[in-house]
Amino acid sequence: MSGFSEIVDRFYTKGSEVPTSSRLKPEHRQPVLYHLCSSEDVELANLLLKPNPLLPPSEIAVEYTKEKYGSVPRYYIKGMHDRVIPAAMQDYLVENNPPDGVLELASDHSPFFSTPYELVEALASILTSLK
Repeated sequence: MSGFSEIVDRFYTKGSEVPTSSRLKPEHRQPVLYHLCSSEDVELANLLLKPNPLLPPSEIAVEYTKEKYGSVPRYYIKGMHDRVIPAAMQDYLVENNPPDGVLELASDHSPFFSTPYELVEALASILTSLK
């Protein structure tokens, strides 16, 4: 795969020096985000995909507290075939910010398209565990 800078479109709304958002170029979306999806789902996903905001760290600094962030049960659903966030990176994220549980799906980066029924089952199992 090409370098990241070659596969994304950047959008500039605050002048031409710093991009404020980016989005994968159309020809890279299916192989990166939707490689386990039907062609119909890829077509729909492309219509729905919006640019992702790019914010400098100074604008996204957040203070997490046990009283707020820690009071909400958190679960991580790992996409076992994710090409955006590889399994090793997902493991790193889980280890460094442990959730209450981890579920694994045989999905790509977009389980709502590639494995929708399995995603619903995973969400239902989380809900059941909270009762």
